[in-house]
Amino acid sequence: MSDRGIILKTICILLICLLPASVNAQEVVLTENGIDGLNIGANSLVSIEEIENSFPGLAVTQQEGYWEGPDFDKFSVTDQSGNLLFEIVSYRDDEKKANNEEYPIHKIYLGDNIADEYGIKRGDKISKAVSLRKHDLELIDNHDDNSIGKFKIYYKFNYPLTQDEIEKQGGVNWGFAPSIEEAINRNVLIDHVVWINWP
Repeated sequence: MSDRGIILKTICILLICLLPASVNAQEVVLTENGIDGLNIGANSLVSIEEIENSFPGLAVTQQEGYWEGPDFDKFSVTDQSGNLLFEIVSYRDDEKKANNEEYPIHKIYLGDNIADEYGIKRGDKISKAVSLRKHDLELIDNHDDNSIGKFKIYYKFNYPLTQDEIEKQGGVNWGFAPSIEEAINRNVLIDHVVWINWP
């Protein structure tokens, strides 16, 4: 075999070896419309097959979620190294479920090191979200956490209390931020970047 033939053969082998890595490295971006590349239509239904077809080379698993009992399905999407890229949460609602293979999308949570369309990810400070999204945010006190956001993308965080505040609450170290400014002042970190499909 000539030198040229050996070089061409080597290039072909390298391209074949690199192909799975490029598929695995498919970029995942959360936008106001959902996960870029995943078809979320007007009915907001999704199946495992649709997720797998949208992200070839990634692993998709389904499991039951528990909140005082099994009441939601969770679809986890991971790369070839097992790193979580995103999770889809579907609360059980037989009226909205088209059949046993399609589920309504209620929330999408991003994994570590995966940014949304604004460049914000878990572990960033709330101040970064406010800086990048300007006045495009509102504060929400949820049942068990604080969130800021608007439209469909929100940032969940814990609001740490001072010792004096803990004592006033009878030793409970849990609080709700009175304002976005106070959350920034306490230097809080984003625990979750979540896409919420409001009813």
